[in-house]
Amino acid sequence: MISEKDVREVLSKPLPPRICVVKGCGRPHKAKGYCGAHDQQIRRTGKITPVRPYGVRTVCKVCGKPEYARGLCNTCYQRDRRSNVRR
Repeated sequence: MISEKDVREVLSKPLPPRICVVKGCGRPHKAKGYCGAHDQQIRRTGKITPVRPYGVRTVCKVCGKPEYARGLCNTCYQRDRRSNVRR
């Protein structure tokens, strides 16, 4: 039989930190096994996409300038928006 002392000892030990279950994420667990960013993605879209790290800039897929929105630079984005053509 387990003594009360043994139960207290087991319960007093801190739990290991939980991390996000998404492969390669490594952020602290927030809810349902996911970090805050992935939990938000699940609630909004129902699927998981990679989280872009802060400060990393991508380039325009048309001309190679820094990205502004939707994978395009500001010039290409405005041109695309005015022409109502979606790529």
